[in-house]
Amino acid sequence: MLFLSFLIVAAGVLMTQLTLGFMEDSSQNLELRRWVYSKYGNAARATWTMFEATFTTGWPAIARPLIDEVNPWFSIFWLLYVILVNFTVMRVVGALFLKQTMNQANIDAERLAMEKLKSKEQFTGTLTKIFEIADTMVDGVLHRCEFEAMMKNQEVLALFENLELEAYEVQTLFDILGDDDGLVDYE
Repeated sequence: MLFLSFLIVAAGVLMTQLTLGFMEDSSQNLELRRWVYSKYGNAARATWTMFEATFTTGWPAIARPLIDEVNPWFSIFWLLYVILVNFTVMRVVGALFLKQTMNQANIDAERLAMEKLKSKEQFTGTLTKIFEIADTMVDGVLHRCEFEAMMKNQEVLALFENLELEAYEVQTLFDILGDDDGLVDYE
């Protein structure tokens, strides 16, 4: 931003110097001289005009009268200014902001992935604990009778509540997984 501010101020001072002779020439159109003075009459006015030309789309309205009615050589200044400042510098600044935004988004995505992984580990750990409690036959599968006993166990119901699962959801899941043979293994 400091570099861009420097360019705007430097362009304003330069435009004041370049238009000074025209403003002092009494043989020129008085209305045009007043317009040039209102836009470029001193360093502050010219800097504000260059600020407007940089950050708005109004630069043609500021440049065209200078080129058409004051001196066509102003076209070189405006061509260079628009290409170097409006397009090049502003695009670089925009790209830097975009890069920073994308970096922040990547950090947020990594943080979210880590939280999801931790949540998955906790969910898996809780399910392992539930399965160990429920598998009273210790054969690695839950039979229908073990499942029904598990659903009456307050410790297991509390674990399901921690996982934000309702009893009917657990019942439906068991029915889906044990549809073939009425057995559900840990996997």
